[in-house]
Amino acid sequence: MQFRYMGFSQQANMRCYRFEGVRPSERLKKTSNNVEFALSADMGLLAQHSIRVQDLPSLCLQILTIALSAGEDNAFQFASYAITRADLTAFADSHKAADGKGARRKPRPAFKPSQASQLKWPRVD
Repeated sequence: MQFRYMGFSQQANMRCYRFEGVRPSERLKKTSNNVEFALSADMGLLAQHSIRVQDLPSLCLQILTIALSAGEDNAFQFASYAITRADLTAFADSHKAADGKGARRKPRPAFKPSQASQLKWPRVD
């Protein structure tokens, strides 16, 4: 089964992402056999885990893909699912490790114009 992103809706502090489960053999046909999945996330928890709103569709897709790997019957349990704090923690930890954000970055050296530049630093007395 493959998942197609269908969009999201938001009510107050909850955002609900919709996906459609499509079997590859039926992808080109317009059938009503496709399964719709709805995953909802509390936007307040995102800030606590430093997750960007733009990353939520990929988090939802990751949850659905993991559920599908356990068996197609297991994926149908996620037809309506609320993203938990544990899901957000695991996602944030995996991205910190992948991006290397856990390590401190070196500060950039201050800009200094070349001797031939007409830009001059103000004098500090």
